[in-house]
Amino acid sequence: MKDWIPLITELIWPTLIGFLIWWNKKWFVEFLDIIKKRVEEGGEIQLGPAGFSVGNAPLLPASVNPDDMIDDGSELENSQDTIPDEPSSNAIADKILLSHRTAFWKIKNGRAYYKIFITTHADNQETKSKIQKVVYHLHPTFKNPRRVISSEENDFLLKTNGWGEFVVRAEVYLEDIDEPVKLNRYIDLNP
Repeated sequence: MKDWIPLITELIWPTLIGFLIWWNKKWFVEFLDIIKKRVEEGGEIQLGPAGFSVGNAPLLPASVNPDDMIDDGSELENSQDTIPDEPSSNAIADKILLSHRTAFWKIKNGRAYYKIFITTHADNQETKSKIQKVVYHLHPTFKNPRRVISSEENDFLLKTNGWGEFVVRAEVYLEDIDEPVKLNRYIDLNP
């Protein structure tokens, strides 16, 4: 029995990993199909201290297909507001920026979905205190592409989820200023 203990201890991890793959085989097959598709499309494979990545996530389409709509549960607003064209360029706009982070969420209908967190930052407390609300304009494939965040909590954080990369546009409304500050940020899905 003493001779078997090293063999058993060496087999525990491979057996556990094999069992987990078998238990989640549907998800694992979908995951491998996504990797295969990205490699076939010419995506680079990177492995390093930051993790493992295969190519980029797909770009969201220019035209909206009803099958591609992203329904993240947000309520639809009836608004005819236009999406801001170009980012603002002035002294106040230089003090405000957008940032984002993403995290893999799940695979749905053969697509990898990511949680997306977008925030607005100011370079000082005085500018931050003047922000009244932020209107985020997401890609048209979102069921509700216009999101208004009026809560200062977490730097006007917008939480959503999606499956493709896109440019988010934002209008930052400040007290005592008539025109909103317009910002853009490319949302990539590299976790």
